[in-house]
Amino acid sequence: MSADLSTEDPDAAATTVVEAFGLPAIRPTWIHDTPEAGVKTYFVRPHLDRANAPTTIEVIGRHPNGGWSESLQTIHRLQGDRPMKTHSTVFGVPAVEPYAERLDRLGVPYHLDPGLEGPLPFPKLWVGQDHRAGLTTYDATHDVGMVVELIPTAPLVLPADVGAPPPFVAEDGAVVRVASRSFIVNDVSAAAAVIERTFGWEPDASASTSGVDRARTVSYRGQLPGSGALELLQPTGDGPVATHHARFGPGAYRITLAVNGLGAAADGLTGRGIGFTVDEGSDIEAARLRVDPASISGLVFDLVDVV
Repeated sequence: MSADLSTEDPDAAATTVVEAFGLPAIRPTWIHDTPEAGVKTYFVRPHLDRANAPTTIEVIGRHPNGGWSESLQTIHRLQGDRPMKTHSTVFGVPAVEPYAERLDRLGVPYHLDPGLEGPLPFPKLWVGQDHRAGLTTYDATHDVGMVVELIPTAPLVLPADVGAPPPFVAEDGAVVRVASRSFIVNDVSAAAAVIERTFGWEPDASASTSGVDRARTVSYRGQLPGSGALELLQPTGDGPVATHHARFGPGAYRITLAVNGLGAAADGLTGRGIGFTVDEGSDIEAARLRVDPASISGLVFDLVDVV
């Protein structure tokens, strides 16, 4: 549903992401400004066409006037000083109640909010946050540290019969959609086993080794065409993934955006003064632009060509 950034300054982070990648200007309806709840949220659109880009970039964090909510602050602090913290990794499912029943059977702690009030009036389920102990406790062993949040897909207001997205309309080099949200893990096979036990989800394919990332990887893609994938990476050699893992440990890593032409996207970054490096790819892996975190306030974003 969203590739998220938990941040001390959501205003600045949202502005940085929009300006760095030339995303659509933020509209008032995309902002949830709730000082009484201790949070401010931007649902940044990578592209205005939701049929092609259903996954938003959710920038969420401390409200500039209301401060932090206790639960969000706890999750934020638990992740240390890594640059790409998550408040929750949000997945859309047909209904959250069957998952609550599954977690009860497994003895997995969770918190279920019926969602009767607030700006998002639908049920929400957080894994690992014990509904008896309160929202300030989180057990990462059941979702490999992703802080999984499940919500129903109904809020997307999509037609019942969703096929392949229509041909997209985008300028050369423009962002088309979120390609993936990535997490670094110590052991990708063990992480996949945890996800299968907790949620019953299986990856798209068996773990494989990425030469571009120098990592063993598995990915999970939802049934909605065009939605961002979940990607798990276990570093196996030198490179950006291994360097990030050595400094920050396992956890939230990067957001990858799909663009309409990697060469034109590189030209756009250069024109906006954004630094990057290029991984050329191979016969079986696509090329990838790695945006210099120093150019975007320490954030970690990659660009790939839209498929």
